Amino acid sequence: MISVDTLKAYEILLAAKLPEEQAKAILEVVKTAQETGVDHLVTKSEFKEEMAGLRAEIYRIKYDLLKWLIPLIIGQGAVVVGLLKMLA
Repeated sequence: MISVDTLKAYEILLAAKLPEEQAKAILEVVKTAQETGVDHLVTKSEFKEEMAGLRAEIYRIKYDLLKWLIPLIIGQGAVVVGLLKMLA
């Protein structure tokens, strides 16, 4: 867990001519971050694994779409050619 001396940080912010309300707001954000912790964060390797899984799923969906679209496009072309022959 990350630890920050909030009193010292508050004094530093005030010494930097930051208004008291802003200094308190910044330290409230830091306090919230400390309480939340880092347990919910994802590591780089976990992120890469998840992205690889998502990419694989996207490629599978693309394949499924093409599997259906190509025959439909060919069928539509055949219907158009058939209609043109009937009208000619």
